[in-house]
Amino acid sequence: MHESAKALPIAKHLVEGMQFLSGEGEALDAALQDGEHVLVTPGGTREGCRSHGHRHQVDWGRRAGYVKLALRHGLPIIPAAAHGVDDTYVGLNDGYAWGKRVGMPGKMPLWLGLGPLGLWPVSPPFPVKLTTFLGAPMRFDIDPEDKDGVHRADTAVRAAVQRLLDQGAAAVERPAQEPAA
Repeated sequence: MHESAKALPIAKHLVEGMQFLSGEGEALDAALQDGEHVLVTPGGTREGCRSHGHRHQVDWGRRAGYVKLALRHGLPIIPAAAHGVDDTYVGLNDGYAWGKRVGMPGKMPLWLGLGPLGLWPVSPPFPVKLTTFLGAPMRFDIDPEDKDGVHRADTAVRAAVQRLLDQGAAAVERPAQEPAA
């Protein structure tokens, strides 16, 4: 969850109730020690609040901490991609870049998205089919402090996620054939 969500009164209750975490720390270590499943979204607001022209592309910036986290805890990385998410709104700008440019507090994005009834967050999303694709678990036998090794692992995971996104796009372009009458 975006780190600034904890500062918003309404979102704070959601964050706590849904057990969302932001970044690493004692809470994440405790969850992993308790055997909890952890979903990491390296793209964050960079992918979630982007322009419509950059849909269906992996864009995590320089974030590779998820690889180090998996290595430190001996966890596999399971690539996942949700096709359709980028079509819920028409992103009118790069919210991540605009947020940085104007100095939004808490690294919040400044995003304009268009839905069927107007601008986000007033408009609901477009009704689109969301499909999640999961890849095979990936394990890497490298030291978390090996920058080149972490970079290679990160590159491999990004490529796997992009393949899943492409798989989703291909499935939409050629829907399942209906049986012949």
